[in-house]
Amino acid sequence: MKTLMAIEAKAYAKERSLPCPMTAFRQQRASAARRGIGWKMSFDEWWMIWRDWYHMRGRGKNQLCMARQGDVGPYASDNVYLTTCLGNQLDVDRSYAKGPRKRMTDDERIARQQKKDRWGGQWKGNDRASHMAYKSHCRGIEDEAESRSWPELRPE
Repeated sequence: MKTLMAIEAKAYAKERSLPCPMTAFRQQRASAARRGIGWKMSFDEWWMIWRDWYHMRGRGKNQLCMARQGDVGPYASDNVYLTTCLGNQLDVDRSYAKGPRKRMTDDERIARQQKKDRWGGQWKGNDRASHMAYKSHCRGIEDEAESRSWPELRPE
């Protein structure tokens, strides 16, 4: 059953050629669920926050988005505010800069080193033997190529 707020929101968006607010609400709620963030807001509460600014909502750096206080807790009417997407990113960067840095586990460190070695990392001391074997293999190919007799090219 649609509430009066939902009917008003739909009419507002339609007369301004904006995306349907109910769809935007559902997408934002689903996005929060995918990221494991709680959602404690009804459509009416969500629309009361967006009502005057819905035409500025979007993903561009100067468009508006809904952010959580301190980037913690659920999306709830008393825990959110509207800000530009750029402002939200700056807030997130500042909050993570203050917190403890995540240390790499041994498995992550090993995987990173293997990726580096695979994609042009420098030769390590223990790889010297395989590097020398590769060089001698290449020398063998060069010597074989020099010993072959190639037919001479004659102009026709």
